[in-house]
Amino acid sequence: MNMDEKELKELIQRIAEQVIKRMTQGEETSAGALALVPSFVTEPARLSAYLKEKYADGFTAIGEGAAALQACKTLSVQTQQDKQRCMASLKGFAGVTLIFPPLYLLKNIADGDDRGFFEQVFLRSLLWNKSVSVLLDFERPGFKRGTYFEGLSDALHAIENMGAQVVSLESPAVKTEGRLSLVT
Repeated sequence: MNMDEKELKELIQRIAEQVIKRMTQGEETSAGALALVPSFVTEPARLSAYLKEKYADGFTAIGEGAAALQACKTLSVQTQQDKQRCMASLKGFAGVTLIFPPLYLLKNIADGDDRGFFEQVFLRSLLWNKSVSVLLDFERPGFKRGTYFEGLSDALHAIENMGAQVVSLESPAVKTEGRLSLVT
């Protein structure tokens, strides 16, 4: 294959332009977030208000409980093609929040078990250095030696050690009115 000098310079020019274009574009990142809602939502209005405040740039929800959220975009993850599209769009989100996860899901994530779709999305987000959090609908249990809650507490600590933030959405019924009981 013989190329004259003019063709060689044109080829080098096109390659240089492509390299410069790719370097200046970088990765496109959205300021929005992906909300993983694998199960039902007990207080959809409060949760929607929390997410709107936390993600002012908007959020997209996936999962069984996604339909209960207000004023957000939802993605279907029913088919393998839907799941593939969701994984392909994952890099475009600035953050990922796992909302009110079933307890088995927390243990799977803590163990690094990514056989389920939500586990894959969560762990990939951590590996890609996204802002990742877990939103609980209960207060974290204290250390309860020899009970199920000990394993749950260990799983939450393991998830935090992976780089995710664990937050509890307090129920208004649980809040006290500033009074504390006196213990003597």
